[in-house]
Amino acid sequence: VYITASADNASYYNFRFENGDSFNSQDGNLTYTFTETGLNQYLVTVLAYSPTNDYDSTSKPILIRVSPPSVDGRDLVWSDEFNYDGILDSSKWHHQVIPIFGENWANGEQQHYTDRLDNSYVSDGTLKIVAKKEQYIFRGITKNYTSARLNSKYAFKYGRVEIKAKLPSAQGSWPALWLLGSSYQTNTWPLCGEIDLMEQFVDKSYVQTTLHWQNANGSRAQYGQQKNISDPTSFHIYSLEWQPGTIRSFLDGNQIFVMSTNNSMPFDENFFIILNFALGGNGGAGPVAANFVQDVLEIDYVRVYVN
Repeated sequence: VYITASADNASYYNFRFENGDSFNSQDGNLTYTFTETGLNQYLVTVLAYSPTNDYDSTSKPILIRVSPPSVDGRDLVWSDEFNYDGILDSSKWHHQVIPIFGENWANGEQQHYTDRLDNSYVSDGTLKIVAKKEQYIFRGITKNYTSARLNSKYAFKYGRVEIKAKLPSAQGSWPALWLLGSSYQTNTWPLCGEIDLMEQFVDKSYVQTTLHWQNANGSRAQYGQQKNISDPTSFHIYSLEWQPGTIRSFLDGNQIFVMSTNNSMPFDENFFIILNFALGGNGGAGPVAANFVQDVLEIDYVRVYVN
């Protein structure tokens, strides 16, 4: 940004920023670079000094948006940096609280998903998806756990997805960062296709990427690859490279999955992103620990790049 200050009889100026940066300028002009991604407000203070070293000062808040750079020639087209507080941005996300089919979620999951702040909120620059032990009644069904499932309102075909996340660790926790075919309401799963960028099951020492689709004979097909992870409860970047004929996934920039696709599969259609934190069930997460109280899936950002 270009900042200009002026004052009568000033011999030089000093520009000060909240992070401690300080610069002198003889003519009151300064070029400064902000690098923190997202929309942020900064306070800039300018001191104007007289020839006798007396000074006057003023401060002004400025609002700056910094977009992440393009990646591999792809432009950032959709993101949530979670640089706000409180309720999730409803222009970008939908809380899915009603199961797609029937009265319960697939795989015997033990939670109700809610749209309450108790189960999903933004603070200190990250999204928190909180799974809690509590009795909760929804549509006449009582369950002993709550959590959240968030669907992006943006759908796309091909590109790169980056999600920086810190996973929960409790026994029975089942976090997932994944994509679902937008045609799921008319093309019943797995015909619509599913891309699991990251799932973690009963064994917390690895994460897994899996693709699901339907064979010509109507049976479900899937292919997955695992990657050991020594510190899953630290922040890591989970990335997806999706292009015609190939889908790859990466952990902190290192490839962990690759699969060839073809036009008999549903991976040449629009998909949307889902962030969810399930508990228990028969899908590989194992039973919920008897002493479980709550745990958190924390997400720093979600970014989508396309050509």
